[in-house]
Amino acid sequence: PAIIEQVLVTMVSYADTAMVGVLGAAGTAAVSVNAAPIWLGNGLMTGVGIGYSVQVSNAIGAGDETRARQVIRQGVLAALVVGIVGLVIYQLLAGVLPGWLGAEPDVLPQATAYLRCYTMAMPFTACGYVFSAILRCMGNTRAPLYFNTGANLINVILNFFLIYPTRTTHLLGATLTLPGAGLGAAGAAVASSIALVFSGIALLLVGMRQGERFRVHFRECFRPDRSIILQAVRLGGP
Repeated sequence: PAIIEQVLVTMVSYADTAMVGVLGAAGTAAVSVNAAPIWLGNGLMTGVGIGYSVQVSNAIGAGDETRARQVIRQGVLAALVVGIVGLVIYQLLAGVLPGWLGAEPDVLPQATAYLRCYTMAMPFTACGYVFSAILRCMGNTRAPLYFNTGANLINVILNFFLIYPTRTTHLLGATLTLPGAGLGAAGAAVASSIALVFSGIALLLVGMRQGERFRVHFRECFRPDRSIILQAVRLGGP
């Protein structure tokens, strides 16, 4: 399940590229030029997930349920902080980053719109990465697989309605009018963002409610713990 889940996470960008590509080369380029900075951000969030999930697994192995819950709470805090910081950075750089990566003038507006819309979900994307890792280290590999599968389905379905304009098609001899927003690359990014919000919230809630022994409540203390944060940096930094 963990391997399939990683394939599905990667497939979000590929699905956007393939479905936008129908509209022409500029749309494909707008999505493709943003793949590297998006995957770079995803890699950093994976590191954050490792930093906290390993500590959760150590606490569970030691039979220290209090410590495990404490690390999970710190994981929530870390995901939100990293996600918000990433959101701010990407939004500030969205107007220039595609140009730095070689986007042509006719591609630049679509590429900027794609990056802005896609990264609006960064706090939820961070929750998804961090709590996918935490759940795997708690022995639950199925929940990340299920919710990332759901995110891919949501992405493809919404792409169908948001990328393309309203059009007419023929099915089994009947003429059907299919509604569409006609947003192109920006529509693909909006669809991806909605899908990532879904999976991020779902994984966060499951991670906080993973059995009675490790259940975490929002009313509990979420004050930053220096020792846990430093250990997360040592584990996830490499």
